[in-house]
Amino acid sequence: MPRVARRQMDASVFLIVQKSHLKLFRSNQDRSQFLSYLKEAKLKYQFACYGFSLCDDDRFGLIIHVKHQTISKIMQSLMIAYAKYYTSDEPLYKERYKSYPIYNEIDMANAFNQLHQTDSPYASLCYYNGTREDSIQLIDYYTKQPFDLKPVNKTPLPDKVVALCNEHHCTSEEIKKNKTLRNQCILEIYRETGCSLKELSILFEISTSMVSKIIKNEANQL
Repeated sequence: MPRVARRQMDASVFLIVQKSHLKLFRSNQDRSQFLSYLKEAKLKYQFACYGFSLCDDDRFGLIIHVKHQTISKIMQSLMIAYAKYYTSDEPLYKERYKSYPIYNEIDMANAFNQLHQTDSPYASLCYYNGTREDSIQLIDYYTKQPFDLKPVNKTPLPDKVVALCNEHHCTSEEIKKNKTLRNQCILEIYRETGCSLKELSILFEISTSMVSKIIKNEANQL
């Protein structure tokens, strides 16, 4: 029976919990590898991660602020990458992850309490209490400042391209020829339109892997 698509919720911050019938983390090496995939996913999909916990052997939890892509696309990328690394003869995830929308400060506090029950290098509490400082690209500190919990209306791709051409007083072909400008525009288009890497690859006539690399490099420089 095909899976039913998830209902769209009017939130952009979620507590994600994924369980496995297998020993999801067989060692701390597995946990470290998972965190490396989380860093890669953050750069690729440009979301914020406010918290995580990999302390249990059979599950993980994340607090994610979706900004530019859907939660399903982010989680699919992360979970497939880890499953390929894990190389199990059995499916690693028999059930879909649970996503709990976060609408207010109480929801956020409850989510943090759920993830921060253990002060471990593999739970984000270690970043918040200062025992680890290498959190660049991994943890985005939640400072209780107001943020929009509803999805931002995306600019249509054609409209954004026209706007960039007008802003830089050039044509789309001229943007393609100027690599520095092209790379900046790719990241800006990706963030503001929510388009796919494939759409960008077609638009700029380059490979999807090159688009992904450009987005990561440009985001690193900000």
